[in-house]
Amino acid sequence: MFFKKFHIENLDYYKKWLVLGIIIGIIAGFASVLFYYATEASETLFMHYVMGYNRPLPLGEGGSLSYVFVMLRTYFIPISIILGALVSAWLVYRFAPETEGHGTDAVIKSYHEGKPIRARVSIIKFISASLLIGSGGSAGREGPIAQISSSAVSNIFKHIKLSKRDKEIILAVSIGAAIGSIFKSPFGGALFGAEVLYKRDIEGDVIFPSFVASTVGFMVYGAFVNYLPMFGINALSAYAQTAIYTPIVMLGFILLGVISGVFAKIYVKIFYFFHRKIKALKISKYFKPALGAVGTACIALLFPEVMGVGYGWVQLIISGNITALPNFLGLSALLFVFVLIFAKILATSFSIGSGGSGGVYAPGIFMGASVGLFTFLLLNLASPGIFSLAILTPFVIIGMLSLFGATSKAPIAVAIMVVEMTGSILIIPVAMISIAIAYSLNGNDTIYISQKERRSNQ
Repeated sequence: MFFKKFHIENLDYYKKWLVLGIIIGIIAGFASVLFYYATEASETLFMHYVMGYNRPLPLGEGGSLSYVFVMLRTYFIPISIILGALVSAWLVYRFAPETEGHGTDAVIKSYHEGKPIRARVSIIKFISASLLIGSGGSAGREGPIAQISSSAVSNIFKHIKLSKRDKEIILAVSIGAAIGSIFKSPFGGALFGAEVLYKRDIEGDVIFPSFVASTVGFMVYGAFVNYLPMFGINALSAYAQTAIYTPIVMLGFILLGVISGVFAKIYVKIFYFFHRKIKALKISKYFKPALGAVGTACIALLFPEVMGVGYGWVQLIISGNITALPNFLGLSALLFVFVLIFAKILATSFSIGSGGSGGVYAPGIFMGASVGLFTFLLLNLASPGIFSLAILTPFVIIGMLSLFGATSKAPIAVAIMVVEMTGSILIIPVAMISIAIAYSLNGNDTIYISQKERRSNQ
């Protein structure tokens, strides 16, 4: 009645999208709150009570920089991961097959093809992703919440008299609002909704409504959770804020861009290699995610860091506390971190590439943080005086945004999101060097295969 009375379809662009953006933001914000608490409850059930695992948490979610690893019942790791994948797969393929995999790509596909998202998608994705993440699958929250939010919003608006173009914009705005909410990064999330649709372009019509929706979503989410940056405030020390601009250190960021670009390509290639191989297997689709879960479980037995969202481990890496990682065992730090990167790539490929329901953003951030640490350790080995532990943090943060900025083909949005998540805005100028190199080296490869090249290709 509200829309019919005020004839919202006849309002000018800014008035219309101010109203719609506020409504989308409220829906996305509440959806993010519910999904956050659902994944937290699932992780607490499976990891804390079943495995006896005291997983680390980021500062913005109640975590601490001091951490001691405890895993009381290691033998429950494979049972939990495989069971979670089985139940999640049954829900997905029985009720909403379009919720398999990482949800952001499904929304991008709906945007470009103009296909509606069924109402049941939000419910099935909500439950299946919570189960997969909580039981120990290597997956993030961003893909599921993007699909949950887009499904809820588009179905609420489907009976409203809006143009086809307006309904397309609503899908993209829902992505930005949901991600901006759950990551507490309203500006980066808003740009992500406009940038992630294309490999080499940005959707200008989405920017204004996405900023409105993402900001409102952030306000709603923060009111229930908190408004703290995910990884704390002012992650950079006073020394690091100036040291990162010295010529030698900037050369280090160029090297980081090169290494990030290489690992970004490796991540995408491995992920879709396993996706194709598992999809081609002549077995029931219900068992394919469980088969992938077997691979994830084998890795998790050696590297429990790969389980779940993993932001607690990223927090420890940012702070330089890698000795807190349970399998460090005094090994060469360089070798350990190198192996850890591939462990996370493989675990994510098994968990989500097999058809499991979860996001790829959080795993990408974990990999990027590890790549940043790996690059720093290389440089520290060569010149410990210049590349001292005092500048470890900026390498980790820039590694996070370089790798996933390249794989997502949304470098501007990801850069701003990571800055919002770490409270380190001074890092942007040097970070853009590393991002640009990684983005260029990754070429046309993307983790979101439904992206179009440019707007003219629609």
